[in-house]
Amino acid sequence: MDSLNSTIRRTQSLNYSAAIPPNPQASLSGYFERQASFWPVRRWLVLKGSTLEYHHSRKADPHWSVDLRECEVAAGRRARELVIKRPNHKPLSLLAPSLSDLKLWFTELKRVSDNITQFYHIAAQVSHIDDWPIFLGYDKATDDQVGIITQPKATLPDHML
Repeated sequence: MDSLNSTIRRTQSLNYSAAIPPNPQASLSGYFERQASFWPVRRWLVLKGSTLEYHHSRKADPHWSVDLRECEVAAGRRARELVIKRPNHKPLSLLAPSLSDLKLWFTELKRVSDNITQFYHIAAQVSHIDDWPIFLGYDKATDDQVGIITQPKATLPDHML
């Protein structure tokens, strides 16, 4: 890996939300439950393109919004649980009304996520960090050599499929 370090251009973490146009066709909305205190509360989620909005009620203005291309989305430990890990925030755990709703949301979240192959030619795997492989790649625009660390996207555990 040391010889590779000298040939790979070191860059800041890429901000894909600035480079990849949002998907205007993606649209989904619905209620999820959030354990805010002792009692669960219903929250309205709206997916517009690659932006997820979190509302306190269906008619309320968004409490916050986030570009999903900058987040990690995963299934939680509980049935119907969706976990959204936003940059610089604690993970947000939400429960879908049904397993079929959870599957629908995961399908949409995967569809709007970015695709690194739009920007890079990916060559051979050269190393790994924990379970994340590191690939040698080439920037399509500049033909510069880069190192690419990949991590898994949102997936449902087998018992939820």
